[in-house]
Amino acid sequence: MKLITKIYLAFASILLIFCSVTVMYVRQSNKVERATQEAINATEVLHISESLEKAIVDSETGVRGYHVSENEEFLEPYYSGRREYAVRYAELLGKVKDPGQRKRLFAIDSTYRHWQNAFAKKAIQLKREALQSPAAEPAFNAFLVNYLRAGFGKRIMDNIRRQINVFDYQEKVLKQKHVENLNKTMRFTDELSVTLTIISIVLGVIVMLMLGKAIGGRLKEMVKMADEVAQGRFDVKIRDTKHDEISNVIHSLNIMVKKLNASFTNLQKTNKELDQFAYVVSHDLKAPLRAINSLAEWIQEDLPTVEPDVQRNLQLMRGRAQRMENLINGILEYSRIGRKELPISTFPVTQLLHEIIDSLSPAENVTIEVKGPLPNVTTERILLHQVFSNLINNAIKYNNKPQPHISIGFRELAQEYEFYVQDNGPGIPEAFHEKIFGVFQTIDARDTKESTGIGLAIVQKIVEEKGGVVTVTSAEDQGCMFTFSWPKLTPAAVTPEFKTQLHYANR
Repeated sequence: MKLITKIYLAFASILLIFCSVTVMYVRQSNKVERATQEAINATEVLHISESLEKAIVDSETGVRGYHVSENEEFLEPYYSGRREYAVRYAELLGKVKDPGQRKRLFAIDSTYRHWQNAFAKKAIQLKREALQSPAAEPAFNAFLVNYLRAGFGKRIMDNIRRQINVFDYQEKVLKQKHVENLNKTMRFTDELSVTLTIISIVLGVIVMLMLGKAIGGRLKEMVKMADEVAQGRFDVKIRDTKHDEISNVIHSLNIMVKKLNASFTNLQKTNKELDQFAYVVSHDLKAPLRAINSLAEWIQEDLPTVEPDVQRNLQLMRGRAQRMENLINGILEYSRIGRKELPISTFPVTQLLHEIIDSLSPAENVTIEVKGPLPNVTTERILLHQVFSNLINNAIKYNNKPQPHISIGFRELAQEYEFYVQDNGPGIPEAFHEKIFGVFQTIDARDTKESTGIGLAIVQKIVEEKGGVVTVTSAEDQGCMFTFSWPKLTPAAVTPEFKTQLHYANR
């Protein structure tokens, strides 16, 4: 089975579990809501039943008050009780759903209507007629003896009270049942939610372990391979017996590493051959150049009274030979940039500049100002030495002022340092700003200044190999400033402030 299919199935199972949890929770929530509503409804039924009983009692009280007081105003509780009874009875009919309770409610209503028709209305009518006409008194007295004193109305009312008590008792039983059902449903809901959540968690852990086993270990192997390749070991291989998408990636990685190994081996062989070739060429070319230089020097020594033109031509020959040797050295140095790993160390730039200036031994009229504070940097010391050495040497060599002045400084940026070397020389026309970084390119005639035209090309290549940029800011006869950026490898500590101008002269 493919890995993506396993992942789809695993996540589909988890989604199914969560959907089941949601459906069950919604169903149980509905049950809880119904049980809660039934319990609340039972409470309301009991409250309405109490009001219903009070309305019946008010009706009875009104009839008795009228017979005792013989005042129509005492019938008000009777009429208000009847109205209240009708309202409460209608409310109970809307809320009572249990068939047994509805039968009991119908029985209460039937008994109450019987009390009204057989007793209350008749008692009120006969009493009213007796009060209005003495002729109606015998009929009232007969009703008084046969109904009132015989307790006919009281028996009906007692029966109503018993029916209401039975109704209330049954409603309380139903309420208790609803409450118990509510509690049971809530407990079941909690247990179901916890159970399904645990199942989801367990299933998720199982899926995670399965994916970790299927992917994690193999990804670690690929990361390990990548680390080894990054460290220059190309003879690595991952063995995989699965047949899924990751297997295809691993197979491609194995092929890629195999090709890298072959390419790296060929590259090493080519570099070795190039180094051998460069050594042979350098040796074979430098030997005749040195011989030419020596011959010219011997001729000058053997002919002390040689004509000025011959002396100048001999001097020119020696200069050409020296330029050719410097050119060979420059080409070799340029070709080696970025091909060999150099040691990295932490050192103060101020100290490096002291060493460079001392090695260049500028003339007494040359002023070199190092503007501090300069940082401590962590990098390849020899590369930064080459960059500063070439820039400072050019600033000295091509300066046409009686008092050459060179300034060196920097500014710190977030990810890099930005150094500059500025002089007060003749400047470089803007049209030549790009040209000067080309190999074998010079501004002055080669007969005027012995130059290989490769120094700034070396500077640019070193800086760009480090991920920086070198630029020139200059105009004709306005001096020149070369600026280059150098990346930070670690947070640098700044050396103590260094403000004194340094004057170097031949010693």
